[in-house]
Amino acid sequence: MINTDALAIARSGMYLPHEATPIGVPAHYGWAKVPKLHSHRTDMAALTGWLHAFSTGGKSVLQMTEIQTWYRKGLVWTKLQGGSIGGAVFDPSFVRDVALPPATKESSKGITTATWETGAWHCWPDRRAPVPAAVDEFVTICQVRAVGASVLVGAGIDYWRTMTTQFVDGTESPAIALGRIVKVSSEWKWVGVSSQP
Repeated sequence: MINTDALAIARSGMYLPHEATPIGVPAHYGWAKVPKLHSHRTDMAALTGWLHAFSTGGKSVLQMTEIQTWYRKGLVWTKLQGGSIGGAVFDPSFVRDVALPPATKESSKGITTATWETGAWHCWPDRRAPVPAAVDEFVTICQVRAVGASVLVGAGIDYWRTMTTQFVDGTESPAIALGRIVKVSSEWKWVGVSSQP
């Protein structure tokens, strides 16, 4: 069952500005200051939920539970993604699909801990999910907390052309939605994104 508190945060956050603009994200990016919702696509076969986490200066340590992606048809929620987390560290502008010096990542008892020095930790469930035939809403949610310095964290959902398509220039993985970026400290909190207009 989807966590109703997390669902409410994911939905309400789509109407609020970010708590801060991440260092290194160009101001002209549509998602730099506010969440973004994109049009539904019928030519995409797969999707993935994800998080991006931005340092507020110096070494960053983020702990997270599984990244869950759900879809709703009518009143029924079905979980599409969860489990193990993959990811890499990128330049915060995401101009090039080139990973920076990697984060260290450890998993224990359902908690993944990522540590990185600079850039943005971009992470996702290890496997994409097929796009269901009929959908009223997609949601991605995750519980996170920072160890030490605060971290800026947001969630998103992207389509993918197929379950195995590789990234080239972004046309093969258009965004569904990018959620609110929030400041995360030592207390566990939900972050999320919703495709509901």
